[in-house]
Amino acid sequence: MKKQILMIICVLSTFMSCSLSDEENVFDESSANRLTAELKLSKELLISPKNGWLMEYYPAGTSTHVGGYNIFAAFTEDGNVTISGEIAGNEDKVESLYSLKQSAGPVLSFDSHNEIMHFFSDPLNDMEGDFEFTIMSASQDKIVLSGKKTNSIVVMTPVKEDVKWSDYLAEIKVMEERAFLATYNLVVNGTFVASVEQDYNMFNFSYADEDGTIISKLIPFIYTPTGIKLMEPFTLNGVTMENFIYNDPDLSFKSSDAGVNAKFVGFYPEGYKSYEELVGEYKYGDNGIVEIIANGDNSTYTIKGLSELYDIQAKYAKQNGSISIQFQYLGLYSGYSIYLCAWDSAAGSFSWKSRTGLNGANSTTEPFTISFVGSRAFKEADSLLAYAFSGKPSSSTRLGWLEQIITPKLIKIN
Repeated sequence: MKKQILMIICVLSTFMSCSLSDEENVFDESSANRLTAELKLSKELLISPKNGWLMEYYPAGTSTHVGGYNIFAAFTEDGNVTISGEIAGNEDKVESLYSLKQSAGPVLSFDSHNEIMHFFSDPLNDMEGDFEFTIMSASQDKIVLSGKKTNSIVVMTPVKEDVKWSDYLAEIKVMEERAFLATYNLVVNGTFVASVEQDYNMFNFSYADEDGTIISKLIPFIYTPTGIKLMEPFTLNGVTMENFIYNDPDLSFKSSDAGVNAKFVGFYPEGYKSYEELVGEYKYGDNGIVEIIANGDNSTYTIKGLSELYDIQAKYAKQNGSISIQFQYLGLYSGYSIYLCAWDSAAGSFSWKSRTGLNGANSTTEPFTISFVGSRAFKEADSLLAYAFSGKPSSSTRLGWLEQIITPKLIKIN
């Protein structure tokens, strides 16, 4: 009896061992085949459009950092990709390498450096983008990507064959120039419902809820050749809106969504100045004189006297009619690289990221005065530092400050 039981156990053990082994081999093989098929299909979809893909790229994903940017991408069978985008020249095309691999799903990786694509993932640019993306869904009509590290969002749609990339990008930039204001009122069904400010392709809505509490909400958007598109539909007072067409005469974005009566109506903020009106001499401190000089391009200035050592470059902030002083290279001093950095003089912290700096705030009374506040990328900043680095700005190359420009305020005298 014991011998029979032992024989049965041996037979069952042998059968189960063989069955499990066979099952594992079959599973492994089908799994590998399945993964290979996914990558093959992904590549076939990537290279299929004859004129490439239009990427609506939100580098900061669903966070409240920056909005969306237009990028064109054309993929080839041999692993090359050609990129164009609105952050570069309309005719600029940069070639680099891409690959597809498995990591909890198909992953599209822009492997070699591409100055357009990698602009968004460069830490100095503070865009919070990525260069490796998980393919969330894919079809011939649309591919959706998500950044592996940052959850950046990319929606890709095939480009029609008769669309020229450079023409499309030129239309985008014309739209950005036309819709230059930063201040809007959102009007729904003829009634004001929210005040809105925009910066870096991001709308900041301010409105009252049912209890009268003021709500602030940030909504990313992307420019189109005719207007803007919100990253996702936005509902206020029971009205859902997403797409808008720009209208020059009243400086407004009007909803193009079916059955929606909503528009952003632009207005010039108090104290708004033209490019030419900001040129002149200003009193700075007790005895200093600062001169704002037009560079002749209707968009930038040279500022003399704000720093004792260097001329400073500033931009005309057309959106609010003032000036903007951003992070910039100033020159060499004793062989070291000097950069102008935004500084929080109270906390002692400073930043060398490209979107940081000080934005001018114009007075509405005489004498005309320009005060400064930190940009949205570094709101706490109130001052500037001329700071020395031993190389490209980073924590490991920082040496020390050369000059402090503390809470500047400019009073126009001529």
